[in-house]
Amino acid sequence: MSALSAVRQLVIVRMSGTQFDPLAVEAFVAEESTLRLLVHLKCSAIPFDVVEIQQ
Repeated sequence: MSALSAVRQLVIVRMSGTQFDPLAVEAFVAEESTLRLLVHLKCSAIPFDVVEIQQ
């Protein structure tokens, strides 16, 4: 995990119960690496020109 990712995660955890639902934060922290992999796979599977057309 990069230093920036660690800071982001700390902010999310710190805001648990105020800005973010504690259950959602717990799930995010537990599955963060899986979520990052899924986003990477999804984003790398879409050709750039298709993304431009949809926007």
